[in-house]
Amino acid sequence: MLNLTLKMKKIKNKNRKMGNTYLSTPITTKTTETLINKDGIFIHSCMQGWRNTMEDSYIMSELSIPQHYILGIFDGHGGDEVAIYVGNNIVRLLERMKGWQIYKKML
Repeated sequence: MLNLTLKMKKIKNKNRKMGNTYLSTPITTKTTETLINKDGIFIHSCMQGWRNTMEDSYIMSELSIPQHYILGIFDGHGGDEVAIYVGNNIVRLLERMKGWQIYKKML
């Protein structure tokens, strides 16, 4: 199984003011990651944009069943806490679900 690839970037900006969640100009620097293996090529790219900090996270990971992957983008919507929590816990929670366990046994 591939190691979990989870990227959460919090970019600090000196222009941040209390109550002001937007910048006067967007940060357009893009970060791109690629996961290449025998099953294919998975690519993710992100940009901070107008927000004061990067609030999104994402995951590209092979699950406990070979050739089964989870690819997800978690939008912060005004804060990064939920996006980070989901990114850190979604694989564990998914693989504990009864439906996943039944599916895994069927293979």
